[in-house]
Amino acid sequence: MTSALQVASRRGWRDPLPLPRVEHLWRAPETVVVVTVWLLLVAQQLAISLSRPKMYVPLTTGGQEVPAWAATVTTATNAGVVLLAVVVVAWRLRELPWHQAGTLLLALAPWVLVVARSLALGRPPSALALVYPAIVVALWAVRPRLAVVEVLGYLTVVTATISVALGIWVPWAGRYVRAEGADLEKPIGPFGILAGMMLSGNDLGLVLAVGVAAVLTIRLAAVRWPGLAVTLVAVGWSASRTAAVAVAAVLAALVTVRLVRRWGARSVRGVVAGGLGALVAVMVALPLLVSAPTAFSNRGRLWAFATERFAHEPVLGWGADVFKELALTDANLGGHASHAHNLAAQVLISGGLVLAVAMVALLGRAIVRAVREAAYGWDWSTLFLTAFLVCATVEVPLVFTDRIRQFPYVAVPLLVLVLAQPAAAAARSAARSSAP
Repeated sequence: MTSALQVASRRGWRDPLPLPRVEHLWRAPETVVVVTVWLLLVAQQLAISLSRPKMYVPLTTGGQEVPAWAATVTTATNAGVVLLAVVVVAWRLRELPWHQAGTLLLALAPWVLVVARSLALGRPPSALALVYPAIVVALWAVRPRLAVVEVLGYLTVVTATISVALGIWVPWAGRYVRAEGADLEKPIGPFGILAGMMLSGNDLGLVLAVGVAAVLTIRLAAVRWPGLAVTLVAVGWSASRTAAVAVAAVLAALVTVRLVRRWGARSVRGVVAGGLGALVAVMVALPLLVSAPTAFSNRGRLWAFATERFAHEPVLGWGADVFKELALTDANLGGHASHAHNLAAQVLISGGLVLAVAMVALLGRAIVRAVREAAYGWDWSTLFLTAFLVCATVEVPLVFTDRIRQFPYVAVPLLVLVLAQPAAAAARSAARSSAP
């Protein structure tokens, strides 16, 4: 580990973020899974984007309808993800990592609880709910290596590039039209809000912000720097202030970790653990401390609602579709919110303390892995979780039964982090591959 730290400390600011090396990365099983999931889910988002203008439609009206042909593409691509999991398991049947069954259960536990609660409430989720466990099983079966994060960086760049292209050449499909009078204080330039292949600017900003760290791992400088520039342009054009803060936090975390690394592994572990722990504390505390309804662009009202509802059903919560159900009542909060705009509030109102325990276990595992990997000089995990937790403070970057458009950018890297081989084993493998 000492030699790894020394190498990491000598790296210049222009160098890519280091990752364990894997030969023939683009032919690796984990790359096949990651790219296939991305292609399938991006195909449906492009179909939806090209089928209708992007605009605000209140939940109280049932939301914006998807044309039949785009709905068919969505159904086919969702089925494709499930089929991928079946094929991968059959392909790797004799090599399935049963010794990591506990980690598999850890990754599936939140989904199981969400689905079970929905069934108990008599509101079973749609077939979309099968996509998350399919991704989990497929990644677990191939036992991903951390090197695949570089592939995620390329996919983030492609997403940003396609989104900017849509915004320029197909503006009715790539730009988001706000409701008149909604969020008037939000700074919007003359080119409007870029949504790209996502449904809104906030959506696009979120997925690109959590992908910035992966872009920094791209070894080919001719791709890394232009790709980073396009990604940052897309984040800025999305007008997502949350995404902008997340990107700034990533850069601040990168500078901090690299400066602290010269003091040794213990200092790095302490700073990473303390920093990520502080972000978790802010995420949890904010909806409990903010009482003004208009605070944080009217999120205060949503947090007050979530807190009040949680107090009446603290153990099991009200179900993942609690906001959609609310939209059907007179107390519908205006039909603006489909989630609590805070991950902790969303978990508590939808699944109560039971779901909260499962989420703490999953994110705790990810944070522990990030701390260990930072000690080996691999900073991507720390930077990814930094962006994830900043976004989770005022958005909900991870759900399990819908909003699957975010899965390739949020769920996939989180699962790679949780399911990847331990840092020590990867370090030994990297050392062997670099030995003369």
